[in-house]
Formats: sequence, structure tokens, C-alpha cells
Amino acid sequence: MIALLIYATTLSYHNPLSPASFRSWDICYSDNGDLAIGKADGFRGRLIAKNAWSPKWSPDRQRILFARDDGAYVISLNGKDEKRILKTPTRPTGLSWGKPLMPERVYEDDGTQWENLEGSILVTYDSEIKHIMVQEGKYLEAEDWSGIINPIGDAWLFCPAISPDGTKVAVSVNGDVWLAETEPREQGESSFDGGWEFTRIAALAEYDQPSYRASRENYFVTDLDWSPDGKSLAFCKRRVGGSGFEQIGLLSSTKSRPWEWQAKILNNYGITVSFSPDGQWLFNGGGVNMYAQSVTAHRKIQIRL
Repeated sequence: MIALLIYATTLSYHNPLSPASFRSWDICYSDNGDLAIGKADGFRGRLIAKNAWSPKWSPDRQRILFARDDGAYVISLNGKDEKRILKTPTRPTGLSWGKPLMPERVYEDDGTQWENLEGSILVTYDSEIKHIMVQEGKYLEAEDWSGIINPIGDAWLFCPAISPDGTKVAVSVNGDVWLAETEPREQGESSFDGGWEFTRIAALAEYDQPSYRASRENYFVTDLDWSPDGKSLAFCKRRVGGSGFEQIGLLSSTKSRPWEWQAKILNNYGITVSFSPDGQWLFNGGGVNMYAQSVTAHRKIQIRL
């Protein structure tokens, strides 16, 4: 099984049919737990960690956030300075590292300072979501955001994704895609109060009824990634607790009707998905193969054999 993320994704196989731009894109991938970094054309892969899943880049592209069975970890690109930043009872179902979600939150009632924030990390597992602020290279104590970014309450949570501008969080809630947006501040307020508005932008989950001697076929969105311009979301929809069903698609809205998000299925292969830096390609992987799928044209390139 391959899990990937793009600033790009790394591969050991070079495909001469891939566009020239692929050679300049760094990419990170996890192949059965082997975390590596290389170029998006499948060349010059370099192993940096073992037993590592669901990699995500830091905003400055100098560190990797990844999951293990016991929590969330970060590591430098050279494979050093590995650190567990959150202990969890099960492997996280989603990770995201983006701009600070509370850039104007300067202090707490107890006098804690929140200045010079570098980013926010979100981690989901079961029905929990944790928020970790990054301040001057340090990972602060995790905050429980289960009652903040969870519109339903006791729900299965997957794949949080912080928008490029840090004002939105997309998350899979019971398999559907919800969007949490920061509420506008009232006139005269000096700091962001952490309020959020929720909208279900895509009802993509499918539920099966239990049947005699047959497994359930529940289909959930299990991976999300924002386009670089923040106008679209790539998603992976797959069978939860089983195999045999995978879809990679795109969610996007229009200027005339920004509240309506339309889903478009691009292919039926892949358990992870990530945008290219130019927003024109989706890199997706599953099994032992990896592909680059054009967003606007019917073109698919196999990246790894």
C-alpha cells in the first residue's frame, strides 16, 4: 500500500513520459511504511524513516509530519530529529500541517503567550481531533478540538486539511466532506476567538446494511488535499474496513455559486491523493502503483511500477 503527498511524491522508477516539470517537484511517499523523499518523475528516491504512514509536509517544506500506530511524529528531511508530538491509542486517521489557525490569538487568561506562531497541526483519530500549535520550532501541548471542528459530535473523523490561507479546514465527518470556516470578528475585537461556521459541502458517504455472512460496504472519504489556490479539494473515497472500491475525485465551486461544491470522479484507483505544486495534476497511489492524473484533461501517467 502506498500513501503519498505532493509538494510532490518520491519514487524509485523514472518515467521518461512524465512532463519535465515533474523533475523539479519534491515528493514524499510511504510504501508499506517506508517513508522516502525524491522527485515526482520517479527518480532519486531516498529513505528517511521506517514504519511511517500518511506523510504531510510542513509549511516551510523542511519537515515531514507522519503517523505511526501510537501517534503523530515529525522528522527532518535528512531523517534526523525524529520526535513524537502526540500520543494516540490508535493510528491517526488524518494529519494536516498548515498556517496558524489562530494567528491573532496572542494570550490566554493564564498569561500564556501565543506570539510568533509558525503553524497549526491537526490530528484525527476515532472521533477525536487535536490541535497542536507550532511556535518558534517547538510543538506546544495538544488542545482537544473535538468540540470545535466537529459539527456532529460523536462522529468518525478522517483527513483534516487546512486551507492554504489558514482560514478553512476541510474534514471528513462520517464519510461526508464538511468545511469549517473562521467566523468574522466583531468590530472592536482584538483577537480571534476561535469561532467556526460549518457547511457540509459534499454528501459522498454510502452505507450498507448488515447482511448474512457478508461484510459491510461502507464508503467514506478518507483523504483530502487542497489545491494551491484554495479553490478546489481533491478527495479519495474508499471502502472502510475492506477493499475493492476506490475513487479519486475533485470538489470545486464556482464564483457565481461559491456555496455549491460539485464533485467530479476522475478515476477509480488510489487510496491517497495530493495536488501538484501547479495545481494541474493529482498524484494518487494504492497497492504497488502510483499515478499522476491530469485535473483538466483525460491523461494519466504511471509513475511507479
